[in-house]
Amino acid sequence: MTCGRWLVVRGHCGVFGPACLCYLTSGQSLTSGATRLLGEVNLDAPMEWLRCIGIPYGMSGGIFHSPVKTRPTVPEATVAKIVAHVNRKQWWHVPPADPMAYSKRGKFLASSFSEAEFYGRPLDEPQRVAIKKPLVGDEHAISKALRIPSQREAMSLEAIAPHDERWRNAALAKGFDSIVLMAPKAFAEFKRSGKLPRSLELNILETPTMGH
Repeated sequence: MTCGRWLVVRGHCGVFGPACLCYLTSGQSLTSGATRLLGEVNLDAPMEWLRCIGIPYGMSGGIFHSPVKTRPTVPEATVAKIVAHVNRKQWWHVPPADPMAYSKRGKFLASSFSEAEFYGRPLDEPQRVAIKKPLVGDEHAISKALRIPSQREAMSLEAIAPHDERWRNAALAKGFDSIVLMAPKAFAEFKRSGKLPRSLELNILETPTMGH
């Protein structure tokens, strides 16, 4: 597999969900404007993709695979509760220095102004979101679901950015539209009692508003 690339694409693959993985060998390329490149991912174990579906319209030499079903981090009924909570509350956002960050890593929001200040100067007004299928958990649960290690404590900002991009691309490829992150103790309490923590971090994987 070292001779090619795994790409996350969107286009004529709706039957597989909002995003699909495509493996292109050397010299192959995306040929249709209807198939949009979302990003490139490095898979340590590409054989986790179950079966070859074939070559769909819009690809030149690409092979799509349907993803392995991700074991839910929380029960489906609980996800509905989280979605309602997230879509009901107000969120705070710190615009990134690089405008292209939205297309690479998605949009990050904090559950309070003070929490958002950790990352810089938040916008003056809070924002609302509309998510449908979040991946929920603490860093360990999410890294296990995505099969990508969580951030290390001593990670530099330069290393964190590509790590966020890998998480985003992997979550998109599995059909999620967002990541709801909790602290480990809060996630354990949530699984035990169903009580949602006040402090949450939200990553909207795709946003047409680009920060506004």
